[in-house]
Formats: sequence, C-alpha cells, structure tokens
Amino acid sequence: MTEIYYTFIYCMMHDDGIVIKGNHPYVPEGYLMQHSNRCEPCDWYNMGLIKYNGSNFDIVEKVRIDYDIYGGGFMFIGYTDTATDEKGNVYKNDLLDKWIENISINEKRNIFIQ
Repeated sequence: MTEIYYTFIYCMMHDDGIVIKGNHPYVPEGYLMQHSNRCEPCDWYNMGLIKYNGSNFDIVEKVRIDYDIYGGGFMFIGYTDTATDEKGNVYKNDLLDKWIENISINEKRNIFIQ
C-alpha cells in the first residue's frame, strides 16, 4: 500500500482547522477553503504532517495539538470531519477521524506530538 500524507492547516482569521490530503508545506494553489471564501493565504498556517502507512499513522513533522496560544477556542478535535483533497473537496475519512479523536483524548496535555 502507498503511504498517504495528511497536512494539518489552521486559519488564524477564522480559528478553524482543516486537513489536506498530501504533503504540503503550504495550502496548495487554487485550494477552496471550506469554512470561508474570505480567507487570506496569510492567515493559513501549517500545523504538522502525518502519514498513514497502511496500518498506523506516523508523525512526519510535529503536529500542534494545543491551540490556546491563539485565543480563539479551537481544539484539536475540531480537525475531525475536515479531510479534503488538494482542491478543497471534503471527503469522509473514518480512520483519520478516529486518530484525531484518540490524540485529542490521550495527548491533551501536550502542545505538540512528535
């Protein structure tokens, strides 16, 4: 099975997060942000990268799980049901959602997971 990468992106303007399929240092050009059509690219921040190796998720680049520093109330669990392709089309990913939920419960005292 091919490894599948997932990039965590956070929008500071709207205090919202999304997961984009693939390894992206930044939001892909032409990406349609799902939570707003008024986002500015300068509001989007890469918050980590994971890969699915066919049986488990591995951390590739540390993933931020504590968003208190931004003061908006966003929580890591907010990444559930946000999986999109590289164009911004939402799709269901139960394995990814379960991983996010597990991290939200078991790692909530950490700022990052590595």
